[in-house]
Amino acid sequence: MRFALAVLLLLVALPAHAQIDPKAKTMTTRELWEWAAKKSDVVLLGRVLAPVSDPRPDTNYAAYLGVQSVTARVEPIEWLKGKLDGDEIEVLHNWAVDRSDQRLRSLAGRDTTAAILFLKRRNSSWYLLKLKPPLPPEGPPSDNPSLEWALQAGFVPVSQRHFKSLVDQLHGWFDMANVAAGEH
Repeated sequence: MRFALAVLLLLVALPAHAQIDPKAKTMTTRELWEWAAKKSDVVLLGRVLAPVSDPRPDTNYAAYLGVQSVTARVEPIEWLKGKLDGDEIEVLHNWAVDRSDQRLRSLAGRDTTAAILFLKRRNSSWYLLKLKPPLPPEGPPSDNPSLEWALQAGFVPVSQRHFKSLVDQLHGWFDMANVAAGEH
């Protein structure tokens, strides 16, 4: 009886975002990158330019949610999926409860570090798309927890010495997975 009650309490206490997807399976690193690219409207390698704006209310969401956002300017280095016009693009990073813009700020103005950014269009703005892989019935969402963690912010930091090798690898994977590159 106590065991059944404990199990019931544990199941009720699971957060809503930890819903199990019966069709999901543990993804390889390659599958995780491909999944993230398919969910995004635009994927690029870019440098986050300083400064990142101060937080302000995000007007694309209901005011009662208390969503905040910052704006970052990004200098595109290479387009992996889709393409936007301009030498610089503005992207928004938002959060509702826990302020999560420090990771983005840590990249701003660093010439030796860029990021693979996953963007989604909302109204007239481009947002960093926060990606959370589906939870399979058995096992973890992927075999790469650090990549999963990075995708939850909408970008994956990349050091300059790894730019070319990672971009070449992603182009190959995205081509094989039919993740379309070109105009958005």
